[in-house]
Amino acid sequence: MTTSHKNVAFLIIALMLLTLVGFYPTYISKFPTFEDITNVHHFHGAMMMIWFLLLIIQPFLISYKKYKIHRTLGKASYVIAPVVAYSIFLATQHEYYLDTTYQTKDESLAGLAWDITSMISFVVCYILAIINRKNTELHMRYMVGTALIIMGPGVMRIIAVYEIFGDIKFPIVALYTFIICAGIGVGLIAYDLMKNRPYKPYLVVVGLTTGIYVTYFNRMSDWWLAIAGAIATTF
Repeated sequence: MTTSHKNVAFLIIALMLLTLVGFYPTYISKFPTFEDITNVHHFHGAMMMIWFLLLIIQPFLISYKKYKIHRTLGKASYVIAPVVAYSIFLATQHEYYLDTTYQTKDESLAGLAWDITSMISFVVCYILAIINRKNTELHMRYMVGTALIIMGPGVMRIIAVYEIFGDIKFPIVALYTFIICAGIGVGLIAYDLMKNRPYKPYLVVVGLTTGIYVTYFNRMSDWWLAIAGAIATTF
């Protein structure tokens, strides 16, 4: 296995484990009864795991010269990625309807900010990965970007549920989540700069991560409520 592919595989494994730790108290620990967990949650969780496993397997297949299987799984991602995005949409829809039972409409629309922008950012990273599929270095980094985007909710839960920074309000949880996720991206940019490797994909990912947080920070603004209101009509 080449060093670069080994590093990518281990990076994705670390991101997946971090995400699993975040969802342990609210999902994994409920096994086997999964009390209060809906089919939407199961579907969304399954798709997240499938995506992480796909990202882990692909570098190994390249390393062991299993190019045919790698290409087959790559083509399978044309179906898997949209389903992953759809699972995020369904989870967001579910939370929106739940929020409307105890919040105002504007507060419920504001609550869509993180998940909707994350879904869009995931799709953007995946499309850029496919556009650059013949450029292994760029393709690989955009695929890593999809993992950096979807790990956000896991990191958020680690900060909030485990109270690693103490008992802090959710806006601060979101800020720390942004700092950690964007910080990983900045670290990857710095590493690639030192190794004289293409860093621009990670720059895009950090930009998308920043966009997610900026939207969340402005979640009660007129422009976001208008956008969220239009999205909510599809629910």
